[in-house]
Amino acid sequence: MRRGLALILCVGLATPAWSAPFVSPDPFTVSGRFELAKAADGPLKGHLRIALAVASPEDAKILMANPAAFDTALTAATTASLRNFGYLAGPETADALSLQVRLDTLEVTPDKEGVTVVARFRVEAPDGTLGGCVPKTAEAKYRALAPVHGGDRQRALGIVALVAFAAIGYNASQLVTEQFQIAKADQAAANARRERIEGESVSPESGDKQMAHFAAVNATQLALADFVRQLGRSSCATAASSPEAPAVSPAAAKPAPAG
Repeated sequence: MRRGLALILCVGLATPAWSAPFVSPDPFTVSGRFELAKAADGPLKGHLRIALAVASPEDAKILMANPAAFDTALTAATTASLRNFGYLAGPETADALSLQVRLDTLEVTPDKEGVTVVARFRVEAPDGTLGGCVPKTAEAKYRALAPVHGGDRQRALGIVALVAFAAIGYNASQLVTEQFQIAKADQAAANARRERIEGESVSPESGDKQMAHFAAVNATQLALADFVRQLGRSSCATAASSPEAPAVSPAAAKPAPAG
């Protein structure tokens, strides 16, 4: 009996690990689709390492994620982004520069047409010549537009048909499904035709929380892209640059076209 009790306790203790939340780093990772320059031969190429990347609990709430799980994802996304553009140090690099990255509390501004989110990273690097070449801030803004609804006529037709045919004992489920599929396609087409500017797109879901989440994911990724972009423009980015030159001032982020 004691052995059985011990087994139950072990299972109970192990359950939280099995059910630990997971946040994919992929939506935050800067990939080749941003068409940013690869690291040039110089002091920064292959010499950066992410010691820590963290966000505030408020950010995790906006992103609908567990805080610890989101920090893990953010660290992985930042590391992968540096690797994608040639800045990440390999395990054999003894003089790698360790960076601490912090995501400020996201600035969320809802309005009648959507939600705008500003994401801002703050980067801490060790004192020294090379550390002075790393941008200290990076930021981006993204706007999620509220989706417009369409296809109401098809939905209404489907419901009427379902009721009418049910009254005579006929199963009209296939007809109803077709009408709802048409309605969904019409709604998607209506949103695709909407005029948009750079740094905004239609949210897949309506509701302030859903739109804030969508905008926050995109703004965070674009802020990370701004950090990579600034690394490429740094005074230490190329071997020809003087290592004593001051780091360039972080430029405002220019969000990639919405995709």
